[in-house]
Formats: sequence, structure tokens, C-alpha cells
Amino acid sequence: MISDLHPHGCKFDITVLSHCPSFSPSGLAMRLLSSARLEELGRKIMGEGLITVDHIDRNEIVINGEVFHEDLVVTPTRFTSWRRGKPMSLSINDFQNVIQERPAYLIVGIGIDDNLQLDDFTKDKLQGLGFEVYTAKTRTAVKKFNSMCSSKKTVGLFHLT
Repeated sequence: MISDLHPHGCKFDITVLSHCPSFSPSGLAMRLLSSARLEELGRKIMGEGLITVDHIDRNEIVINGEVFHEDLVVTPTRFTSWRRGKPMSLSINDFQNVIQERPAYLIVGIGIDDNLQLDDFTKDKLQGLGFEVYTAKTRTAVKKFNSMCSSKKTVGLFHLT
């Protein structure tokens, strides 16, 4: 049992998962630590003013000097993990939490190698809801987000690979 990795003291039984060929106990531990750290740092950074994406690279994003290794949704004042239904394509459901915030601009980083697909139907649906949608490779999307986040109601959704 892994019991000391979750901030709320939850216990995780990894005996079932250990039979899966792609399971890695150290990978699970890193993901749990990363999620807990992300939540804690997100609260800390929220109190410090605007968020800046300092650097982006394959499997790494640096926000206000802190390094993360997961896809993120970033607003000018906070950030959170970006969990999607399908790994390499986007649907309207992948934007539900963002839609509720009613930003003017959605900046979607579709990966360092342009791997994540935003189909025309989903993009048209988002635009029909009143959002201006900008998609680009993630490095370019980060530059756009940093240039717009201080003056516009902007949300960046960044896929790392």
C-alpha cells in the first residue's frame, strides 16, 4: 500500500495495478506527488499575482519558476491539470471547465510536435459559444498566452508532447 503520497492520507492498493504490463509503482508515486505538488503550488502562486509561463519543453512546463511535467490549463491567476477524454484528440467535453469561466480567448497548445488534434467541429462549437480560439504548437501558444494574459480574459490549455 502507498499511504503517504496523497495529501489527504488516502490509501492506494497497487496490487491490482501491478499485474498490468505498463504499470510502474515509481511512475504512480511521481504522478501522485506531482498532482499534490501542483495543487499546493497553484494555491501559493495564485496569491502572488499574474502567472507567467517561463519555459516550455517536451514533458516540462515552468510556471513562475516551478517545473511541472503534465498538461495544464492556465489562466492569468491560477492553473490546474488538464485531463482529457482521449489522449490525442479534443472534444467539446475537454473544455467544459474552461467554458464555465467564460474567457474571451482560448489559446490551445497542441503539443511541441503538433500531436494533439482540435477538429473543425469542436473549434466551430467553441467559436459559436463566443470564444476566440487560437491553436498552435505549444511553444508558440505559450508566447501568445504570455503576451495576452495581463490585459485580456485568456485561458491557455497546454499539451506538452
